[in-house]
Amino acid sequence: MRRRAFTLIEVLAVLAIIILVASLMYPVFAAAKARAKETVCTSQLRQIGMALSLYREDFGGPSTYGEMSEMGLPPTLKELITRGLLNRELVMCKGRKEGMEPVALYNVTWAPEGTIGVPSWKDYVQRFGDNSIVMTDENHDFADSPISDPYVLHHGIGLYLDGHVQARTKTGFWTDRIWWN
Repeated sequence: MRRRAFTLIEVLAVLAIIILVASLMYPVFAAAKARAKETVCTSQLRQIGMALSLYREDFGGPSTYGEMSEMGLPPTLKELITRGLLNRELVMCKGRKEGMEPVALYNVTWAPEGTIGVPSWKDYVQRFGDNSIVMTDENHDFADSPISDPYVLHHGIGLYLDGHVQARTKTGFWTDRIWWN
């Protein structure tokens, strides 16, 4: 009785096909993983937006657009955490590359005026109203894209004053508030 076995050539051919398929699928899985991380951070921004809405209901000022305190917005995110409206973990984005520490969401509004592309919060919010950007998450920008280059395609997630969250991909100065509107 003769035994049938695979030849070395057949085994190597099957192995080569498996390696080829795996190499074709790797970028697909990497992109899906990056998209999943972005989805988590988008959800976190939505929750921060809901916490801001709750804070505005409790400590709200008039509906006119003005300084943050006049609009019923907290002076810092720490205020939302202290009052129990926001979990500290929600302000950390883990969307960066593997092995890198999670970083806080880039908070545009509470940065000192004039440093992040807006000379005056009051002027900005009076111009754009509820479409004013409150927070941005730059942790999902394309690799090796310098923020200061106006000719580079950038990607980020923004939380607007009315609570909606939107991801943007476009060319321009990423830190310019007009880029978001």
